[in-house]
Amino acid sequence: MEAEFAWESLSVIFREPNWRSLIADQWVELSHLPDVEPEFDFAAMYELEKAGHYRTWVARKEGLMIGFIQWMFHKPFAYRGQLWALDCGHYIDCEHRDVHTAIAMWRGAEAALRAIGVTAIRAHDNEKRPLDPFFKRLGYEKVSSMYQRML
Repeated sequence: MEAEFAWESLSVIFREPNWRSLIADQWVELSHLPDVEPEFDFAAMYELEKAGHYRTWVARKEGLMIGFIQWMFHKPFAYRGQLWALDCGHYIDCEHRDVHTAIAMWRGAEAALRAIGVTAIRAHDNEKRPLDPFFKRLGYEKVSSMYQRML
């Protein structure tokens, strides 16, 4: 069975039986702070969602949530007539991860973002699981690199 994709509210996602394991798996696989326990601010996520600055694109197979892309929205100071979406977390469960599902999830998200007026997408890569060839295949161009230093 093919995966299905749609916007889902946090109130629906947090009723999903495996959402905690998806987030935990994402953190274990991709965190650059493996010795620091995450402290999710779910109240802030709800507030951002309510204000229209945050949405989640969800992948499901046979009703089970298998992946997601979290999006933050903003109007850049230098381009105030545009609405940009920033990928602030994406993941597909290892058991369901394949190129077809990943491409379908991102293409579906692009169409859904365009439908709500988004004019540019900023997606991020992770050095722990580089996706440069994947994003280039989708037509994205590398515009910057991000560096981190813990203080």
